[in-house]
Amino acid sequence: GQLEGTVTARPAVDELVNADFAVQVNGFASELLNVDRLNLDGALHWPQLIVSNASFSFPDAGAFRLGGELQLLDRSLTNVHWSYRGALPTNLVPAGLSLETVTASGTASGRWPDLTHRTELAVMRPDW
Repeated sequence: GQLEGTVTARPAVDELVNADFAVQVNGFASELLNVDRLNLDGALHWPQLIVSNASFSFPDAGAFRLGGELQLLDRSLTNVHWSYRGALPTNLVPAGLSLETVTASGTASGRWPDLTHRTELAVMRPDW
């Protein structure tokens, strides 16, 4: 794959790290996963990591999106939300199972490992 993007770092007296980032990886492929494009936008204001948009799409399949905040020192999540829409890549689905469209979304918050989460899932036209 190819990595592109920008990271803007600003020195700050009261912060160890203060940076904004917008990066993308085009054409990532591995044995398990092929991704057309991966985007990651956000900021690191130590000790807080803010992900305003993390998204990727599969070739001829669906798209995933994630956002939220992570407090790195106490490992707590806030305002985390995610969604997926589209077909699942065939290599991630058991043989003989076909799912035309999967729509899923969820939220998460709390301190690791005691997270609170909510997920909604809909599968259109499953065939097995």
